Amino acid sequence: MQSVKKTKILVLGFLPPPQEGTSKITEMIIRSEYLRNKYDLLFLSLSKRQRAIKRGKFSLINVFLAINNYIKFLYFIVKYNPEIVHLPLAQNKFGFLRDSIFIIIGKMFGKKICLHFLGGSFDMFLAGSSKAYQKYIKFVLRKVDRTVVLAEKLKYQFAELVPENSISVLYNPSPLNNDILKNSPIENKNNNSANILFIGCISKAKGALDLVKAIKSVKIKFKGNISVNLCGQQVNVESNIKFIDNPDGAYSRILEIIKEDGLNSEVKLPGQVDDERKDILFRNTDIFVFPSYSEGCPIAVMEAMSYGLPLIVTPVGALPEMLKENENCLFVNSGDDKAIAEKILFLINSPDRRKEMGKNNYELIRTKYNPEIFSRQLSEVWGSIPR
Repeated sequence: MQSVKKTKILVLGFLPPPQEGTSKITEMIIRSEYLRNKYDLLFLSLSKRQRAIKRGKFSLINVFLAINNYIKFLYFIVKYNPEIVHLPLAQNKFGFLRDSIFIIIGKMFGKKICLHFLGGSFDMFLAGSSKAYQKYIKFVLRKVDRTVVLAEKLKYQFAELVPENSISVLYNPSPLNNDILKNSPIENKNNNSANILFIGCISKAKGALDLVKAIKSVKIKFKGNISVNLCGQQVNVESNIKFIDNPDGAYSRILEIIKEDGLNSEVKLPGQVDDERKDILFRNTDIFVFPSYSEGCPIAVMEAMSYGLPLIVTPVGALPEMLKENENCLFVNSGDDKAIAEKILFLINSPDRRKEMGKNNYELIRTKYNPEIFSRQLSEVWGSIPR
């Protein structure tokens, strides 16, 4: 019996390190057994600066890396002749320019283009661009065959840039393996202590500064032991942050607050942590806090849910569509450190609520937002591209 020819798909992207959402999703796609069985899956690992905060900036090094990537892309196009090119889309000037050339080259060779937008602020990037660059953005996106966004509420950002019926919604899953998902949710143990975890860039944009501001009040009102781990790149100068005022200097301010408020024993800054260390931290955490100002569908939150943790988050990106107040999380407004403190204290003093939220989150990941379901949904997206 003659075997059915598989559709050939070329996935472009970055792999960890650094440990960030876009690279983790790309890694999950190319390692998916389901997708590899169904498609002839190719992967082009793009060269990049190692520190995420350096990307999206114009520099000779970034120009050299981009040219090298285009040469490799042309080689893959000519040698392997893929039908579809799957590309994560940047939301900054240099990053979009880089991605646009992949799109233009791909279309010159008659390839279908599937853009995967893994951010949450393309509208702000577009509005902040010059009139000439806005025209260029619109020109490029008209060439795209399928655009994938992380939430229904993010579809509007592309509504006038691509045909509405070419936009698909695909929520991020937890990238953790099945061994984690098979474990029972974590139950905390000691009501006289509270272990709080944050994972993301240690910056104002991700809400780390607001969390540290909240801890003094928590320390005063809670008489037990508090431990707060803020894990991630320590950012003092933001790159391409347009949606908040005065984003720079957050890490220096965090260090000042820790010293001024006497939080040296409570707040730890371990920097970026590897998977083994992160696993230990998750297993010893009571509450995951992620008060970011703008997101698509944050991977760190999905990972915390995999460990059966209750959440305190801001209603950004896909989170209000995926999570329910009091069932999965407590929502706080961006920048409201007083509300963060109140919600932390509430969960510290409500062990049954913490336990119930954690179980709900674990079940949500296990049944709805896991890698296998994500792979099947992405397959449907690729299959919907007219050829």
